[in-house]
Amino acid sequence: MAIKNLCIRETYKDKDGNERVAWPSIGVLIDGKNDKQYVKLYHMPGVLINVFEQKKKDASEDMEF
Repeated sequence: MAIKNLCIRETYKDKDGNERVAWPSIGVLIDGKNDKQYVKLYHMPGVLINVFEQKKKDASEDMEF
């Protein structure tokens, strides 16, 4: 089982006015048994989100990142 952090990018200015980047963690991605994946978001206690591959009929609606 592998666990990966889910982070968001936040920019801020330090005390000298220099722009900095912070990566606060908002949850984890868990690689479970049998190639299953789950997401645990810290702001949603008690909820474990299942991750599924996109079905072929939905492939035409792919989002670009």
